[in-house]
Amino acid sequence: MMNMYRYQLSLVLVLGVLCLTICGEGSGINEELHTGWLAHAGTASQMSTHSPISINGDADLVSQALANGWAGNGTPENPYIIENYTIDANGGTHCIYIKNTTLCFVLRNCTLANATDSGGLPPGSGVFLENVTNATLTGLNINYSYTGICTFNALNITCTNCTITNTEMGIYLCFCAQMNLTGNNISSADYGILEYRVDSSITYQNTITRCNYGIWIYRDISQLNVSRNNITATQYTAIRLESAESVVLYQNYIENARLYGIEMYETNEITIHENSIFYASHGISMNMSTNTTITQNNISYNYAYGIQMYNNSSSNLVFGNVFYSNLVYAINLTDNASSNLIYHNSFYQNAVVRRGVSGNSQCYDDGSNNYWYNASSQHGNYWDNWDGNAWGTPDAYRIDGTAGAYDMYPLGTVYEGSTCSQILFACLIVIIAMVAGKLRTEDATQVK
Repeated sequence: MMNMYRYQLSLVLVLGVLCLTICGEGSGINEELHTGWLAHAGTASQMSTHSPISINGDADLVSQALANGWAGNGTPENPYIIENYTIDANGGTHCIYIKNTTLCFVLRNCTLANATDSGGLPPGSGVFLENVTNATLTGLNINYSYTGICTFNALNITCTNCTITNTEMGIYLCFCAQMNLTGNNISSADYGILEYRVDSSITYQNTITRCNYGIWIYRDISQLNVSRNNITATQYTAIRLESAESVVLYQNYIENARLYGIEMYETNEITIHENSIFYASHGISMNMSTNTTITQNNISYNYAYGIQMYNNSSSNLVFGNVFYSNLVYAINLTDNASSNLIYHNSFYQNAVVRRGVSGNSQCYDDGSNNYWYNASSQHGNYWDNWDGNAWGTPDAYRIDGTAGAYDMYPLGTVYEGSTCSQILFACLIVIIAMVAGKLRTEDATQVK
């Protein structure tokens, strides 16, 4: 019998992976944006040791290219190629420092280390680009530096497939535009990626782990897309947006953030769509955040709240999300959180509420004028502990808190607009828990 249950559990897991693959949806991101550098990629020749490189201006770049035998002529079709170097800064300010250039160049397959002098210029950087346009950084291995890659007043820079470890800042962008950070691996940093005053840029498919902060966006200009990043084991926050506007967070995977999965402070018009946020203290924290759209995310297993809105966070939409087993409340509205609309979400066993146990709310509202249903469509949320009574009245599903809030129109079934992967996740959780529980029972019986 026990072998049969183990077989069932294995089958459920396999089917889950297959269904999630089948149900996967396109990102809507132009894949060509991060593949241009491939035209110049090749098999690395044997590495050679080089002293720190410093270039100032196009003429200096041309001169050093001739002296070092760097291929290319600086055009988009044939950029200068600086590659296959091992550079040890020996505690100095930089390994590679390039400024005031417009010619195209590629930094490729270099190992850079020990740029630790943060008091000089540039401030301790494996790569520092200042007033540079048209550059690609790919396949760099940078460690034990103050900053792995720093760009200041730069335009049209692509950084891809770089590995950066043991730094204060993995990648730091400052006063930049049209930046593309794709497929980088950053670990053991205070800040994995820090973006300050950045415009029209993509942060895509990066892996960030064991950092204090995964991605921190501060005072962005507009049009930032942060998508499909994998951010795990952050000491504080996986993604922080501060004084930011018009940022899209899409299909990021966040797990084991000690404080916040996504933290927002003084933000406006942020879109948070199809992200997965597990095992944080707070899944999403919103402080003075307005006009946020939070849709089709999976926010589960967080130790306090799935979403917390406070300090005048208002006019936000929470729609079509799945909340499972967030320990305190799935959603907590407090401290003048107002005029927020929350409907078509699915709530499962949050606030230690069990299925079928009516009279206990999975959410809390201490704000004002928040609506937990759409009055025009008469659609509210799916609550797995709704008893099915009093639909269309304030007594249908009461929300905890001093606001006296309620969901007048609870859904009898999960909202049909939920994504396939979200519904499958909820079903798998229940099935796996049942099968695993049966296994534990069988094991205990055999031990006896």
